[in-house]
Amino acid sequence: MNLLRDFFGAIATTKIWGIIPLDIVLHFVLGALIFWALNKILKKSILISMLILFFIAISKEAFDLGVVMRNQFYFEPFKDILITMAGAILLLKLPGLSKRLS
Repeated sequence: MNLLRDFFGAIATTKIWGIIPLDIVLHFVLGALIFWALNKILKKSILISMLILFFIAISKEAFDLGVVMRNQFYFEPFKDILITMAGAILLLKLPGLSKRLS
C-alpha cells in the first residue's frame, strides 16, 4: 500500500517540461481512454460510459484522501475529477469523433 502511495505521490509532484503537472496530463488522457474503451464495450452508450468513468474517478480520489488531507490539498480531488471528465468530454466535442461515438 505504501508503494502505491509513493508511486502516486511521485506522479503528483512531477512536472512535464517543468510546467505541466504530470498528474493533470494523466487524468486527462486516462479519462479519454477509459471513456473510449467503455463506450466501445457498452456499444456506444455515452451516458452509462460517463457515469462509470465518474465512479472510477471518485473511487480513485477516495483512495487518495489520506494524502490529500495530510497535505491540506482540499480541492485536489475535485480538480482531478473535473480533469478526468474533461478528457471524455473532449472526445465528444472533436469533429467527426462525436458522430462515431453516438
